[in-house]
Amino acid sequence: YFFTKLLLNPSMRLRIRFGHTPDIHDLIDFALMFRLENMIQNIILLQNLVTSQINMCSFF
Repeated sequence: YFFTKLLLNPSMRLRIRFGHTPDIHDLIDFALMFRLENMIQNIILLQNLVTSQINMCSFF
């Protein structure tokens, strides 16, 4: 059930983005873009973690 909900939501966003029912190329583009966004968010989280740890080290 959760998986079908997960599948439905991106397709709705895709239909809004492309103005038509997405074909396989649109889906591949969307998946790559989604992975890229997640990677960028993870990198930002890592940077925040590192900087906060550096701040803690300099504090002691």
